[in-house]
Amino acid sequence: RFSPCSTRTRNKSRPPQAWRGSELSRPGTPSLEYKKKRPQDRAFLLTDPRIRRLFLIGFLQQKSGINRNGKGTGGHMANILTGGRILCSILLLFVPAFSPMFYGLYFVAGFTDMIDGTVARKTNTASELGARLDTLADTAFVVACMIKLFPVLIIPPWLWIWTGVIAIIKVINILSEYAVRKKFAAKHTLLNKITGAVLFTLPLTLSFVDLRYSGGFTCALALLAAVQEGHLIRTEHDELKRP
Repeated sequence: RFSPCSTRTRNKSRPPQAWRGSELSRPGTPSLEYKKKRPQDRAFLLTDPRIRRLFLIGFLQQKSGINRNGKGTGGHMANILTGGRILCSILLLFVPAFSPMFYGLYFVAGFTDMIDGTVARKTNTASELGARLDTLADTAFVVACMIKLFPVLIIPPWLWIWTGVIAIIKVINILSEYAVRKKFAAKHTLLNKITGAVLFTLPLTLSFVDLRYSGGFTCALALLAAVQEGHLIRTEHDELKRP
């Protein structure tokens, strides 16, 4: 008697060389090893909606810099924005101060400073390299603005001294951070962010606010931020020394 479930019938309807070791023998379970199959097998897999959905998710993750675990695979857009701020800082050195091109580059650099951290957090691409690059970009932007603005501004002597004291405290903080964590980095505290925002708006207020008042207010904020930063570094150092 010939059974419909015999080996001969099964071999005729489903060739062993095409299905051996394949998950396609189980209905509704597409094989993940589609690259090893014949062209007709791969075409069958691509018609499955679940496979197309997996391909789409993988494509979007690759473009956004996120891997399957939800972590970033690189700096990507955040680092590009930070690098753009460095480029704008360099270009500021070659344009006249308070010219339309100067203000355009100034606004672009400030805008990238505001959004690069948010982009890094939203795309899970925050990294040690990105933090160091952000510190470098901030330093380059501040130095470029100082080179262009200081020669055309009348700055009182007491404001120069105050700025020098703040710079010394910041250098001490950076060296202390290196002594504690063996890396050069700056604390991104709330006061530091507020100081950066006030310092960014300072050149925009020179036409209607006396520099003695706006500069004094900015220096007071910067001094408080620098002292707070030093306190946080010393607190971390004491915590690391505890057994």
